[in-house]
Amino acid sequence: TLCRARASNRVDEFPPVIARPVAVAMKRAVARIERGGRVLMARREGPLLEGMWEPPGVDLRAGTPARAQLEAGLARLGVRARLAPTARRLPPVITHRATTVWLWRGEAIGRVPRARGLRWVGAPASGLPLTALARRILLESPLRAPRPRS
Repeated sequence: TLCRARASNRVDEFPPVIARPVAVAMKRAVARIERGGRVLMARREGPLLEGMWEPPGVDLRAGTPARAQLEAGLARLGVRARLAPTARRLPPVITHRATTVWLWRGEAIGRVPRARGLRWVGAPASGLPLTALARRILLESPLRAPRPRS
């Protein structure tokens, strides 16, 4: 009795349909670098997910191999690592961005600098604000390089 839309026979018009923005397609490479049962995490900076933690990675640009871009991104953090592709592609985890993530396995070479933006964490990573991607990667068993196809 209190519904004005029903009283005016316009129920299908409320609430108004809002057009959703088209998801922005992105590609990202992320390295799961392990040492002593712990995984290296980097603090995100910039407008998207600032302050959240996830394995170090880069947004990929066309024209340059993913490995080279990921190695350069790690170098900016002061991290050197041997990288191996895992053949794992993770589906999008953010609704307004259709981000395809390629997961790499990494082994740190030498010391990883103690920096505010880097931490070694165990699987639970208690008290650390993690992205959904980071939670998925931490819960997985250690990564193996893909077996050659025969």
